Amino acid sequence: MEYRPLLRRRTRADRRPALARLELDLLDEAATGTDGTVEAFPEFLDYLAATGRYIFHGSNRRGITEFRTQRESSDASALGRQQAVFGTHDPHWAMFYALVDRGNAFLIANASVALRRSSRLRWYRRTVFASDPETTLLTAGRLYVLPRAGFVPEARKFGLLDTAQWISACPAWPLFSLPVSPAAYPPARFILRHPSSSLPTRWQRQ
Repeated sequence: MEYRPLLRRRTRADRRPALARLELDLLDEAATGTDGTVEAFPEFLDYLAATGRYIFHGSNRRGITEFRTQRESSDASALGRQQAVFGTHDPHWAMFYALVDRGNAFLIANASVALRRSSRLRWYRRTVFASDPETTLLTAGRLYVLPRAGFVPEARKFGLLDTAQWISACPAWPLFSLPVSPAAYPPARFILRHPSSSLPTRWQRQ
């Protein structure tokens, strides 16, 4: 599976006040029950990640008000099969889950790894085996921003790599959410599509 690098940008000092105001506006709007209307864009995602305050969760679904620990999808790893709330400190990885049309995803192979959790350079695997290769793979979705309190990170892979995956044994409630679209998120072009027929035999569902 192909991995591609993505370098998270440092927030320019002259842009920080505007991004901080946007963050506060979204928190205030969510407190009144209003969904965020500003589409997620890389500069703002990098700013939010750098604060160290948040966990991100991407979904095709709008209007999620509570994340429960009951699993709604399967996972090949022991960690992923736990009854827990899953998220990541890496918003760019969460964007994958927000943008990929899960209704057309026969199987997804994705990852976000780095040598350190704080690394600005991360490596991504973003591969989707599509049920219908002629149908659009990407869709509009939602990026949910949750408080980091209560979440714990997965142990380092092989004792070396940060996997960006965090879990909470308790329900979690989003602080706010952002609409996402492929057009507003240029790295979406790196999501790779393969027909489900190209899956190795050992991965094909019986």
